[in-house]
Amino acid sequence: MPQENPDFVVAVSQETHQRLLRLLGSLAERLGRLPDVDGPRYADDRDLIGAALAVTERRPAIFDAVATEVRRAALRRGARGELLAVCDELDGVVPRLDAPQLRGAVAQVARDLRESAVSIAVRDEPVRTAGRLRAEAQRLAELAQGAGPWSQSLRDLAESVDDLQDALHPIEPGT
Repeated sequence: MPQENPDFVVAVSQETHQRLLRLLGSLAERLGRLPDVDGPRYADDRDLIGAALAVTERRPAIFDAVATEVRRAALRRGARGELLAVCDELDGVVPRLDAPQLRGAVAQVARDLRESAVSIAVRDEPVRTAGRLRAEAQRLAELAQGAGPWSQSLRDLAESVDDLQDALHPIEPGT
């Protein structure tokens, strides 16, 4: 006798639940009632999740978009901690840099990023905070050009800051 898979529950936030309901409403408007063994019905969350899984599995571009959004959501949740980790890494690189001016400039970037971490923690002006992160990522990438053996490390950290900026305030249309 085949074993039936049990239903399962996934806890979602109120915002996610509202988004799900809006999406299901849009599906109902587009599809109308669907045939079913128990009679016509509207698409429900199981239909939506099943369809989303099928599309994601079959289309690499959709999979990439989903992976990007999963990463952004995770970064948004842990943005402050991630940014402080970048600052700690910068603090470790600063004493190893050869040029005193470069050491001072990179140390200043770390201080400015710590201020942004405070803004993230209190959710103060998220768009402006994201803009500051973008500017600091660019400044750090420029400083990396003259950092000798530490150039790649600084570029990697600049990329991390840019990823955080993108997670807090994506610039792609529709994100």
